[in-house]
Amino acid sequence: DCKGHYVVHHTDERLSEKKRDKLQDAALRRILPTIRSLGMSSSVDIVVCSNLNFRELQELQEASQARGSAGIKAAINKHKDKGHQAHQNEFAVLEDLLGNLRSAGAVFVYTQKEDMCLLLPLAQ
Repeated sequence: DCKGHYVVHHTDERLSEKKRDKLQDAALRRILPTIRSLGMSSSVDIVVCSNLNFRELQELQEASQARGSAGIKAAINKHKDKGHQAHQNEFAVLEDLLGNLRSAGAVFVYTQKEDMCLLLPLAQ
């Protein structure tokens, strides 16, 4: 058990504590095996999303690899004004989180919508 090795952040601020725990468990089930297989033993940041879909997360990943933090910002801005309010709010929270977590180097992002995750590189 690597309890001390991860910090979980939620982008959906409306969730109840119970729902957060449930989402966190689902995310960890999906992510912990990857953390182990990559041999990541330092602190890992995990961002858990409720309404964002995996394709959108992949866009962020591709943008980050191509253009670093400017790419992420552009990709987020593209989505921030689209969709329903909860979706927009989540992108706004995600943007803040990623800005604050930049020193982590990379974060795992999990989406409940499709029960999938990816490793998002963050430019220093």
